[in-house]
Order: sequence, then C-alpha cells, then structure tokens
Amino acid sequence: MCCLIQPSFNIEGSAPTKSPSFFQHTRKFFPAHQKEIMVRTTPLFLYVSCVVVLIAALLLVQSLHKRAGTYRLGDFVLKTGGLDKFRCVYALAQPPDSIVRRYYNATSRTADVPALAKIVDSATEAREACVIHLRLGDVIDCPAASVDDFWNSAWTTPTGWDSLDGVAWKGGRCDATRCDSAGYVRPKAFFEAVCDALPNISHITIISGKHTINKCEDTKTHEYIRRVQDTLHARGKTSTLQWNRSPDHDFTAMCRAHTFVPSGGGFSRLAALVVKHRGGRVVDPVPTPRNSAR
Repeated sequence: MCCLIQPSFNIEGSAPTKSPSFFQHTRKFFPAHQKEIMVRTTPLFLYVSCVVVLIAALLLVQSLHKRAGTYRLGDFVLKTGGLDKFRCVYALAQPPDSIVRRYYNATSRTADVPALAKIVDSATEAREACVIHLRLGDVIDCPAASVDDFWNSAWTTPTGWDSLDGVAWKGGRCDATRCDSAGYVRPKAFFEAVCDALPNISHITIISGKHTINKCEDTKTHEYIRRVQDTLHARGKTSTLQWNRSPDHDFTAMCRAHTFVPSGGGFSRLAALVVKHRGGRVVDPVPTPRNSAR
C-alpha cells in the first residue's frame, strides 16, 4: 500500500504529480458492473441494518416492560430510574395514544407541566370534585413493617434523594428481598389533617392500584385502604375506590380533579403540579407539632 501514497516525480524533476487514489487502483480488479452493484447495495444494506437494530431494541424494551410489569410514566417524564437514556426506544414501545408516547412527541423537556396539562385536557370524562391518590403496592406490601407500623408512625417530613416541587422521597428497589423506598405511605395523622382542610368536601374519590409484579401479597395494601376510608367516614365523608385502572386513566383523573391530595413519589407529585397549573387546588398538609402528635 505504500506505493499508493508515495509521490511521483516527472523526468525534469519538477513538482510531484498526484498519485492515483485507492479507488482508481481498484478499477483494475473490479469490473464496472460489479462496482455499480456495490454502489447500489451499500445504502440498502445500511438501511436494513438500522431497521434490524431498531426492531431488536424495541423487542428488548417490550421484554423489559413486560418483565417489570409496570408503565413508568413518572420516571419517563422526570427522566429518572434509567429512563434518561434510550427514551425514543422506550416511547415507541408504548401504545400511540399513551401519555408517554404523546409526551415524547410533544416535548423533550423534563417535567414539562404545560405539555402534560395539554395532554390531559383532551380527556372527555367528567372531572372529580376531590381525589386522594394512595401510592401503595410494593412500598407497603414488601417491607417487613406492619400496617400498624405505617398507620401509627410519627408524621414527619419525608426525606430522600428524589424530590419535586420541594417534596422529597426515596424511590428504589422494593421487592420480596428488600425495600429501598420511603416517603410514599402516609400515617393516620396525615388523613386527619386532610379532613380538617376539606370541611366543605363531602365525597372523596380514592385512586390506587398495584401496578408492579412482585412476590409480595397485597394484603397490607387493602387493609391500609380500609383504614383510610374508615378515617374519612368517621369525619363525615363518603368515599369511592377506583382500584387498579390503567396508569394513564389514573393520572388523567388526578390531574383534572378540582381538589387533589397527593401521596409520595414522582407520579403523584407530577399530577399535583398539573393540578396547580390548571388552576385546581392541591391539599398537601405538612406535619406540625400539633397534628404530628395525634
């Protein structure tokens, strides 16, 4: 190959002449019709390769999605939980009418509340007067703590590495072997403070569900919900439970509520921001020496 790049001189010793290129040399070895085939097939090969890679990536994401058994709307919008990368692949693996897919098509920003508000505004179902969101499932069923431990615990300001709009929580792995999550499940004192803040609300819709696949029985989840409803009823309020609907349906109902009471976690905190953006009311009492001692 050295001969292909060495300069050549004419007999008179004048300036060097340009050496033939590599492709000029290949003309000796490839007939014209073979070179034409190479030129025509190279773009097709690249196109097919890209399609194969994209299909493989989509199948991988769908496999992970089914294995996790969860639709990670909050993580996608907040770009957390590993969904800060390969967003295109994850979004394309979701149904075209899903909030994740529509959000991806609408914006590339993190926690774009106006974009989310525009998406939920397209819903046609009636708005709820007051919605309480309970983030339960793995975060209460998997830890060793009992329902009594959660329900009667001291009401304190949650802390953690995740935060949004000044509210913190800790979101991590939570399964039958260990649970690294905290700040999701509220104690009894929180709901008593909610009732105090809603003297003119007589009926409340509770939204909850179990959207993750794990080996933990959901017995504690349902016992906790019963205690929340009993507390509301003791304060003269009726309640309706909307259980285990699709995350998109839940998120839309939460965002469109006239009054919204969030739980911990990005899913609920995002809904609270959308409610505020749409002019609704968010009731999220904070612990004080008086109410935390109840």
